Amino acid sequence: MRGSSILRDCLIAVLAFAIFAAIPFVFPSRGILDFIVRLSAFAIFATSLNLLVGYAGMESFGHGLFFGLGCYSFALIMKNFAVPIPVAFLLTIVISVLVATLVGAICVRLNETYFAFITLAFQMLLHSAIIAWSQVTGGDNGLTGLPRPEFLGLRLDNHYHLYLFSAGLLIVSLLAMYHIVQSPFGLTLRMIRDNASRAVFLGIDVWRMRLAAFVIAGAFGAVGGIVMSLFVQGAFPDFAFWAISGEAIFMIMLGGLTVFLGPVVGAVIFLLLNDIVTKFTSYYGLVLGSIILLFALGLRKGLLDFIADGIAERRRAGKVAADRTATPGAALLASGDAMIVPPMPSAESLVPFSTPAASSAGPSIHVDVVFPVLHGTFGEDGTIHVGREAQRRLLTDARRTAYSVKRFMGKGREDVQHEAEHFQCDPARQRPRVLLRVVNLPHDHRAAAAEIPGDL
Repeated sequence: MRGSSILRDCLIAVLAFAIFAAIPFVFPSRGILDFIVRLSAFAIFATSLNLLVGYAGMESFGHGLFFGLGCYSFALIMKNFAVPIPVAFLLTIVISVLVATLVGAICVRLNETYFAFITLAFQMLLHSAIIAWSQVTGGDNGLTGLPRPEFLGLRLDNHYHLYLFSAGLLIVSLLAMYHIVQSPFGLTLRMIRDNASRAVFLGIDVWRMRLAAFVIAGAFGAVGGIVMSLFVQGAFPDFAFWAISGEAIFMIMLGGLTVFLGPVVGAVIFLLLNDIVTKFTSYYGLVLGSIILLFALGLRKGLLDFIADGIAERRRAGKVAADRTATPGAALLASGDAMIVPPMPSAESLVPFSTPAASSAGPSIHVDVVFPVLHGTFGEDGTIHVGREAQRRLLTDARRTAYSVKRFMGKGREDVQHEAEHFQCDPARQRPRVLLRVVNLPHDHRAAAAEIPGDL
């Protein structure tokens, strides 16, 4: 199944490259080719940042460090050493990985606020070094006249060849990052993002996972810098300034951070807005900020996030309608922005814990836990409409109780960790599980909580 998925994604990548290769013949404008080259650089950069922000829950304000490092490292190697472009490319990635390892080893130990600002401090340290070390970096003037020798039949001083090379790097980078976030490593990052304490309880080395994510994101950020260095035939201090990190964050905000291609769509929107607005006014920062503010206040999420949530809600609504027709007494039904809890018997009629006899498949602990609903809207039919945040808390409490019950039943720490993994990965197994029941008391508009032992 995994092999067929990789093959399918590779075929999609080949098709995408064929479309990119055909664009110059359909739209022969050089401006369009320039736009796609710039898009390739920023899309790789923004997507690499989203590996940290969207998947690992690490808000970095200094990710532009690796974009600028990629630009300057590649330009300096090409100007000072007579090496082919692939060699300079690999050396730049190695330098970026080493720097990311050093910086990440310091930063990923910190909490979210300190992490964000320490990464920004490292980026501004690089920018200051570029300005001060003018004999090597060119100072404020930057580096120009980057040589672009031919390799593998590609002449990057030819605009069409540079366009194909940039589009190919974009597709390969996106394909690699997509499979990283879909791998067990990517799923582990999402677990750490959602609840780092629980990940530690399961035996995951959180610091090492975060450091690995930081290094991978830094390497791909440098790839975006290399593409930009080839495009401008040099490197300039603006590529290492703090504003470049802000632009990447704006791209993620515009496109969305929960959908993988969100940063790519955000990069398209950002570059289009930037190109259009600058034609009409010099106050493009003010106009661009106003547009981003409209996205934040209007959609309250990125464009692809908004579309994906809308599609999911429609599917959920259709499933709810089908479930109501088939099983009107279903325990939990999802509808729109709310979780609907049908009326159930009073709390006194529920048994908090019951342990039926063990079956041949192994012992199974059924836990009936009644959690209080602090905020909800009561319908005329006695149902409670619980908001998204309350729903998230209820389900989190349910999972936490499942772990607590296993400890309460006297299992050792190692056994608990082993069973917790199975509980997360394969709920179909006969393992201890939780049955969440929320009880509606419509007369006094409150929900009751069944008593559970105090050491849980």
